[in-house]
Parts: sequence; structure tokens; C-alpha cells
Amino acid sequence: MLYFNYIYMKNLPENIQIKFYQLLEKETSIEDFELFLYENNKLLEEKLEQNDYFQILSFNYNKKDSIYEFEELLKSIMGIDDFYKWKIIKLSESIVSKKIDMLIGLNKLCDIYYKTEGKFVPKYILGYQDDLQDIPKKDKYHLYHSDFLKTELEGLEEFKEDIVNSLIELID
Repeated sequence: MLYFNYIYMKNLPENIQIKFYQLLEKETSIEDFELFLYENNKLLEEKLEQNDYFQILSFNYNKKDSIYEFEELLKSIMGIDDFYKWKIIKLSESIVSKKIDMLIGLNKLCDIYYKTEGKFVPKYILGYQDDLQDIPKKDKYHLYHSDFLKTELEGLEEFKEDIVNSLIELID
């Protein structure tokens, strides 16, 4: 496995860091990411050690399943902690701004909790998930009788303000 000192990620401008994160989140294709790297190669050359820079640019982006191998490379470049911090903030902002369903967002935060052994997501987030686990997801609403659904969704309303306030604190 290739090894990079993740301190370099801190040296990169935020727009380049975000592009790395977007690839890990599959918000950009590896082909687009490769083009982005070549467009920013001078800056990368300045900020990274020569050997690291060479490994990034010489990576075979066209081979089958290169995304998985490159994900491991990226994680070692930037440090996985930084990625999870960015992901938690982005996810929390999306929940607060209602860009994603609260239940789905809480499930994703809980996944991060378990992946990082509670390093970044406070344990009380798990409590919200436990309290809300029986509430139907939006894409399943059509499967429930309207009276039952209304009752279940009232349970969500009970916690919404606390959850949003907790996520705002997490973002800050």
C-alpha cells in the first residue's frame, strides 16, 4: 500500500481538499477527479513532496476498480479523521437544512459513529436513532395506513427540535 503523510492535505487549498472528499463520497467520478488533478498539477507539485506528487499523477486511473484502490491512497494522503470530520459537518448541515431526510441522516451519522468507534459523533446521536428507529422512512410512507403514519410521524416531531439543535452544536 502506498503511504503519504496526511499533513500534506492541510497544506492544500480548501477547494482541492473538498475535491478529494467528494471523490470519497462518490460525488465526482474518478475520471473527473483525474482531470481536476491535471488542471491543478502545479499547485499539487508545490504542496506535496516530489515522490508523493509523482505517485498521485502516475496512478492508473483507467484500470478496473481503480476507484477503490485510489480511495485507500486518498485516505492515507489526507488522514481519515479529516474526511470524517468533513463528512459529519456536511451531513449535519444537510439534515438541518432539510436537504436530506432526518432519519436517513441520523442513520448515516450512526454509521460514522461505529466506523470511528465514537471518535467524532457524540453517543447521544445513537439515542436519537434508537428513539426513532420504528418511524417509517419517507420512501416507505405509501406502505402505511395514514392514521398509523400520522401517529408515528408525531414521534419524530417530538424530537426534531432537539436533534436540530444538537446538530447545530456539532457543526459549530
